[in-house]
Amino acid sequence: MEKRCNSCNLNLTNDKSATSFKCPECNKEEVCRCGKCRKLGTVYVCKCGFEGP
Repeated sequence: MEKRCNSCNLNLTNDKSATSFKCPECNKEEVCRCGKCRKLGTVYVCKCGFEGP
């Protein structure tokens, strides 16, 4: 399964600036972020409802 940015839904396959981490709130869901959304501080929302920059 390909990873996609939680903010903009971009495919992260060739994005060297992308990152993924466990949600800081529930520590269960994986949050994926593209380089552009990371740089801009675009809000993401976890399935548990947590919102982060």
